[in-house]
Formats: sequence, structure tokens, C-alpha cells
Amino acid sequence: MTPDMKFEGLLLSRDVQVLKAMSGIMDDLSIQVDLCMSPSRALDLLGKRDIDLLVVDWDENNGSPEIIKTITNSVGRRVTVAAILDRKLGVAQAMSAGAHTIIRKPLMEGCTREFRKRVYSRMLAERRQQPRHAVRWLVAAKDVNDVAVPVTLMDISEMGIGIFFTGKLVAGDLLQFKLLLPHANHAIHFEARIVWTLPGNAAGAEFESISIADAGLLHKCLQQEHRVKELPCLRPVVSPQEI
Repeated sequence: MTPDMKFEGLLLSRDVQVLKAMSGIMDDLSIQVDLCMSPSRALDLLGKRDIDLLVVDWDENNGSPEIIKTITNSVGRRVTVAAILDRKLGVAQAMSAGAHTIIRKPLMEGCTREFRKRVYSRMLAERRQQPRHAVRWLVAAKDVNDVAVPVTLMDISEMGIGIFFTGKLVAGDLLQFKLLLPHANHAIHFEARIVWTLPGNAAGAEFESISIADAGLLHKCLQQEHRVKELPCLRPVVSPQEI
């Protein structure tokens, strides 16, 4: 973690054990965190702080939906929102309220790894993101089992992509893509890992692997088109078998 990548977080819970465990995980990742045991205190801090992360111990009767909706409505997608849920609870309401990812209770030994994969990676992606170029194409992709995953590519940068997808994708899933860029005589190949999802089957993915040559072609394409609102020449690969 470099000084310019320092993150600010807010943790809301009435459970002392949750506060202790999650604050320890966040401290290890150099996330400066304020601990709140009441929604009113959290809302007060939200009005004074510019945060990168909101972690809410989900309680429908304790203002959790309102807290999440307040932060997402006021600052948008840049703030990563994680909801801590008991395993007997479903995730639909938390995701509908605006949570990007779920942390399950009880907080087990692997929680640090899951937090890094599902929460911290998304924060890094949002902080480091390059200017995005809007596109709208049906694209053929495959998962790690070589199964076709229909997706619509919505934007692309030198760090990753934004997509709408059909079916089920979760943070951590890895997809393979093939794209024919404008002014290129061959398609580029890359793997992208899902780092966040939103209600409505929207997701963001960062490049996991791409060759130096293909990264160079993408860079050149984006540089040529940086003054254009969209990249109409991006061609979808319509046959998953070609990937």
C-alpha cells in the first residue's frame, strides 16, 4: 500500500466481536477506519468524511438499508459497500439496497482472504481505474470451465472492463475474452477477474492477464479514440467457440 493509495473506511456494528475482527482486518490493509455502534453516529460521520469503504453489520431493524442507500445515493459507485450477514439471511435485500459484496457471519479464519478478494480488490480497481471508454457490444466470453458466458461490454479501460451479464457471476470469477479492436489486424485475448457486482447484473472486472503485445494494441486504440465518446469500431466475437 503506497501513501497515495491510503483508504478511509467506516464500520457500523453493535457487535463488539464484529467490530474487533473487522477493524483488525482493515488495519492490516492500512485502511483507516472509524467504528460506529449506531446509525446516527454513522450518518453524522458520513456528512463529514470522504470515505472509500462502508462496512455494515446488516440489521434490517437498525437502519442498515437506509445507511447503504444514503451513501450510494450521495457518492455513487466509487465507495465500496460491504454488508455483513448472518448465514441464515439471504443477500437480496442487502444487494438491492446497494451493497456490492457480502461478508458472512460468523467471521471465520478465511475472512481475511475473502475480504481481500471481494472488498479490497474492488477498492483498488476503483482507485486505480483509467479513463473509461463507453461501448455497447455483445461479447463472447468463457469461464474457467470453458463454458460460454454471454456478456455485454459496456466500457473498457487499460485496467479493466464494465459489463452486463446473463446468468450468475460473483466477485472472484475469472472470464476469458476475445476482441477485435479498430485498426487492428487480429483480435486481442485477455482474462479478466470480476471484482464487484451490482443489482441488475452489472459487474466490473480487472485484467488478470493480457500479453504485452495485446496490451499495447489496446493502449494504442484507446489513445486514438480518447476524444470520441464511444468506440463504435469495437467488434464483438459472436462465436464462443472461437475463443
